[in-house]
Amino acid sequence: MFDSIRNDVFILGFHLEEYAASKGRYPPIKRRMKRSLYVCTIEKANSLINSLIEKNRMPELGIVVVDEVYSLIKPEILNFIFYLYYSYI
Repeated sequence: MFDSIRNDVFILGFHLEEYAASKGRYPPIKRRMKRSLYVCTIEKANSLINSLIEKNRMPELGIVVVDEVYSLIKPEILNFIFYLYYSYI
């Protein structure tokens, strides 16, 4: 799925970065001419937010979209990282 949206995102003027498994760089690279769109797992999102906080770069963060719909259906699935993630933003 990630590769299928890469061209569309590029046309809109964004640089698409994947943060999953071993992919992603902390802190993320600053882009001069493009805005970045980060696609992350919840664990990688936590690490990404932590790296931005450590470097005082949180103001660079624009929109945060979290796809955790399953947690509304099954609240017992919510975990510590999920709570930490929301407390940062």
